[in-house]
Amino acid sequence: MMDDWYALTTAQQLDIIAAEAPDKQLLFAGGQWWTSSALAEQGRALACSLAAMGLRQGDVISTQMPNWAEAIAIDYAAAALGLVINPVVLIYREAELRQILADCEAKAIFIPPSFGNHDYLAMMLALQQELPALRHVITLRGDGPVTFDSLVATGDPQFRSTTLVMPDNLKMLMYTSGTTGRAKGVRHSHRTLATCTRNTADNYGLRDDDKALVLGPVGHLGGYIYAVLFPIVMRSPSAMVERWNVAEAAELVRTLGLTHATGATAFLQDIIGHARETGWNWPSLRLFACGGAAVPPKVIEDFVAGQPGRIAHRCYGMTEAPNSSMRRPGPFDLKSAALTDGYPNGFEIEARDEDGNLLPPGKEGEICMRGAALMLGYMHDDDNAKAFHPDGFFRSGDMGFIDADGNVVITGRIKDLIIRGGENISAKEIEDALQTHPAIDRVAVVGVFDPDSRLGERIAGFVIPKGDAPFTREELNAHILATGLAKQKQLEQMFVVREFPLTPFGKIRKNLLRDFRDPWHAQHNRAVLVS
Repeated sequence: MMDDWYALTTAQQLDIIAAEAPDKQLLFAGGQWWTSSALAEQGRALACSLAAMGLRQGDVISTQMPNWAEAIAIDYAAAALGLVINPVVLIYREAELRQILADCEAKAIFIPPSFGNHDYLAMMLALQQELPALRHVITLRGDGPVTFDSLVATGDPQFRSTTLVMPDNLKMLMYTSGTTGRAKGVRHSHRTLATCTRNTADNYGLRDDDKALVLGPVGHLGGYIYAVLFPIVMRSPSAMVERWNVAEAAELVRTLGLTHATGATAFLQDIIGHARETGWNWPSLRLFACGGAAVPPKVIEDFVAGQPGRIAHRCYGMTEAPNSSMRRPGPFDLKSAALTDGYPNGFEIEARDEDGNLLPPGKEGEICMRGAALMLGYMHDDDNAKAFHPDGFFRSGDMGFIDADGNVVITGRIKDLIIRGGENISAKEIEDALQTHPAIDRVAVVGVFDPDSRLGERIAGFVIPKGDAPFTREELNAHILATGLAKQKQLEQMFVVREFPLTPFGKIRKNLLRDFRDPWHAQHNRAVLVS
C-alpha cells in the first residue's frame, strides 16, 4: 500500500475500497459477511443523519456496545464528520459512565437497549438527566428515543461530507483506569491509530489470505483495532465473536479459516484446553499474540507444540501506547516469545531510573517509550505533567528491563492498577467505594496473582474494621455494587488485618500485601482470610 494511504481517515479509506472492490468481504459478524460497499453505504447514511441532528466537527460521540458490525458504520460517520469517537467497555455502569460522559461532554451515545440481562437504556436515560451535554441516546438493535436503524434508513447512502479532517486531528478519546480513581482520557489521532495498525500488521507479516479472529471487545483499543481498523486500514478481513465462547470461536476458525488473533491469557488457555478436549488443534490459526495479563511460558509452549510454523508470543502495550512490543522480527524464537514481552514494535523503549536516566541492559527500572503510535497525550494537562519525560518519552508506570537482545521484560507495576482478564481496574476506585462503608476504618485493595485463575489476578481487599462489628465479603461486595461500580470490581478475597505494613512516610506497602510469602503475613498472624 502507498504511504499516503495511512494519512487518510477510515472514512476516506473505506470509500476507496468500496469503489475499487465493492464486493470485498471485510467483516464477519452476526453470522454474515459484510462487504466494503455495504459498510460504506451504512456509514454514509449514518453520517448524513448525524449531521442533520446538528453534530459538528470536534463533538464527542460515545459508544457502549457489544462486538457488532455497527461499530464500523459509527466509526465511518465519526471520521467523515470529524467527530471524536469515545468507545466505552460494556461492563461499565452508572459510576464509571457518569464520570466519563461528563468529562468528555459526549453529545450522543450508541447503546443496546439491553444486553446480557442489563437494561442499558434505562441506565442511560436516568444518567442523561445529570449530563446536560448528552443530547442524543441512540439505540442499536431495539427501540429507544432514536434508533440506529432509523438513522441509517433516513440518511443518504451516497452522502459525502465536506468537512476537512486532517490525519493529526483528534479521532478517539478512550478512558483508561487511573491510579487516582479517576479515569483518564487518552487522546489518539487518525495518524497514531493508523500507524499502530500498520506496525502490528507488518509484525505479523500479513498475507492476502489472512483473516483475524477478534477476541477483545470493541470498547477496548485492542478489540477496536482488530475489528474496525484491520479491515479498513489494512484491507484484511476480521471475524468478531459477540461474546467469548471457545466452542463458537472454534467453529468460526474452522469454517472461515481464520489465521491470527490477539488476546488475553485466558483466551489462549481456553483454546489450548479446547484442542486437548476435542483433538482438533485449530490448524489454520498460525499466530496468537498474548498479553493484557501475566502469560506463563508453558501457555506459549503448549500452543506451538507439534505445530510447525505456528507462532505464539507475549506482547506488551496499553491504551496510551498500543502494541508497543511484539515478537522479534525474523525466525521464530520460542525462548524469546515465552520469556520476554517482545521486541519494540515501532517504538523506542527504554528502562529508566527515578531521575529519568537510561539504565543498561538487564537493569530494572520504569519502562518508557516514544513513537509515532504513542497517544497525543491525556485529555487534561494535570494528567500529562507527570506522564512524560522532557524528551517526550512516556512513563508507562510499569517496571521492567531491556535484555541484552533488546527485548522488553515486564517485572511489575509502579501504578496502582489491577489487571484482571486483560481489564485494567483502579484499586483506588474500589478503595474509595469501600471507605464509605460504616464498618470499615481503613482499606487497601490489591491484585494478587493467581496462576490457577484464568483471569491472572484476583481482587483482594485488606480491611481494618471499626470496632468489633462483623461483616462478610458478600456484604462489602453488595456495597461496591450499590455505589454504581461494575460487578467485575467486587472483592474475590478479603482479609481482616490489625494494621498495614507502612513505608517510613506512612504509605501502605502494597507489594507486601500481594506477596503472601513475605514474613509480614506470617508474623503475628496479621492477615485473616474472611469468606
